[in-house]
Order: sequence, then C-alpha cells, then structure tokens
Amino acid sequence: MGRTKSASTICDRLASLFRAHPGRRFTWRELASVAGGAAWRTRVSDLRHPPYSMTIRNAWWVQTGQNGTQWRESVYWYELSR
Repeated sequence: MGRTKSASTICDRLASLFRAHPGRRFTWRELASVAGGAAWRTRVSDLRHPPYSMTIRNAWWVQTGQNGTQWRESVYWYELSR
C-alpha cells in the first residue's frame, strides 16, 4: 500500500508554486501536476480561504477545434495583496 500525501501538504505545495510566480498564468494541466488531476480545483479553492487567504484569480474562454469541437480553457494566477 502506497503512502498518501495529506491535503495540507498538497495545498502547501500549490501555495508555494503560486507564491514563487505571482501574476503568472497557470493552466489546469500545470496545477493538476502539483495538486492532482481530480482535486486541483478544490485545492485552488482551499487556498482562497484561511489559513492561506490567497487572492487567486482565473479567466476562461472557449476554444474551437478545426472540426468544430469546442472546449473551455482556463488559467489561474496569484495576485499579490495590495
């Protein structure tokens, strides 16, 4: 049985990533590589609340492929408090 990582450890790693690169836009793929494919959005949400209280913004848009298939792309970034 493998060792699992606690949610707080994963949140700490994700917070460190954002803090090391304020303003940088991260794709969901980049965030999932740190926080897990099924849990990255929950972890980002967790960072917006205490004890982290980070201002994390996001933007999204619809992409259209050559065959007309559409999908949503999004980016997330950490905004320093003023």
